[in-house]
Parts: sequence; C-alpha cells; structure tokens
Amino acid sequence: MSGLRRAEGVVESEMEGDLFLVRPADGEIYHLDRMAAAVWNLLAEPMSRAEVLAIFREAFPEVGPERIAADLDAALDEMLRDGLLEEA
Repeated sequence: MSGLRRAEGVVESEMEGDLFLVRPADGEIYHLDRMAAAVWNLLAEPMSRAEVLAIFREAFPEVGPERIAADLDAALDEMLRDGLLEEA
C-alpha cells in the first residue's frame, strides 16, 4: 500500500458529531467510527500509510504500537474495500 487518498466523489456529512460518507456509485451511506473518521480527516491531503501510522502513534502514545497498526490496517482495508479511499 503506497499513498492513500479519499475516493473521488465521496460526499461527507456531519450530524450531531458523527461523520457519514456517501459513496457516489450507489448512494450507500457509511457511518464512520472514531478511527475511520480520524483517517478520513487526515486524508484530506494524500499521504502514505506510514505517515498516518506515525500521526496515530504520536497522538496515542499510551496505546501499544502493534495495536495501533492493527486497528489502522483494519480501518484502511475496510475503507478501501468499500470504495471510500483509493491508492494514490
């Protein structure tokens, strides 16, 4: 996985502190959990997985690096599979 970016055409909507994305191809709506929302916000500009991971590790020094990496990979894999992110 090299660089990552938001998929083109995905529409973002915030309601009462929750972030929702709408996939343009079929109008499917996704409710983002806190990690996925943070990833989405970080990827306002394309960056690599390593850059995103470094930011999360700095933001959550009390969480083990393996746990952060596993959680991040799960979020990225799901968002890529659902067409919300794409490789840059």
